[in-house]
Amino acid sequence: MLYTVLMEYRGGMYISQVDGNSVTSALQRWAAGLDPAPIQGLGQARKRELVNQIDFDIANGMGPTPLDGLKNVWFTSASTSGGPSFINIVATQPRQKRPQRSRIIEDPVTGLPVLSAGPGAPVLTSKEVQEILDREYRPTPVR
Repeated sequence: MLYTVLMEYRGGMYISQVDGNSVTSALQRWAAGLDPAPIQGLGQARKRELVNQIDFDIANGMGPTPLDGLKNVWFTSASTSGGPSFINIVATQPRQKRPQRSRIIEDPVTGLPVLSAGPGAPVLTSKEVQEILDREYRPTPVR
């Protein structure tokens, strides 16, 4: 899932985006990857404080809070020696599923061509199999 993170810190608003499997993982990933250079008064030491505060809060069940009346929007805050930061997180876009890659391989027992989509592949309908075969398999003409 793509998340948009909006942080208010010392009078400035800083907005960035990050991927995550959940709002908490996205928040932690955002904090760890945050570049403090463009954020007035943050610096590396205060960034560490921010990351530590976020990690502590999440570990103690005080992660981002869903906002009443809104879908996919959370709020949290973290304190640093430079002052508080107010953080909103918005689930911006569901992660796009990648199409399963399939290919034609030779069956080691029969020697016949078979369709393989690898371990954990979904079960396909006959129509889906036919579409893949039409797209990918072109038999060699017999002479």
